[in-house]
Amino acid sequence: SKQLLYIDAESFYPFAKLAYDRKGNPWKVVIAATNQSPDPTSKPPTIATAFVVDLQSEHATLFPWFTNQANVGVDPNIFSLTTLRKKMR
Repeated sequence: SKQLLYIDAESFYPFAKLAYDRKGNPWKVVIAATNQSPDPTSKPPTIATAFVVDLQSEHATLFPWFTNQANVGVDPNIFSLTTLRKKMR
């Protein structure tokens, strides 16, 4: 199936996704809403809520988002290929 991902050009934030079933019909829509960033020069916008709508079954799920942390001083070395491989074992 095909999926379209909509990304904000300034913040690179993925704010919506549209997924299609194997027949090419619209299946699910995912929409995320954000709050303003407390510091746009160093932190991304915070997620306020997101929801998924299944267009075919006419069902929706809402995800309220209460906390979000970014740029909290995580050591970038923990994301090395060697470290990630060790974590998967």
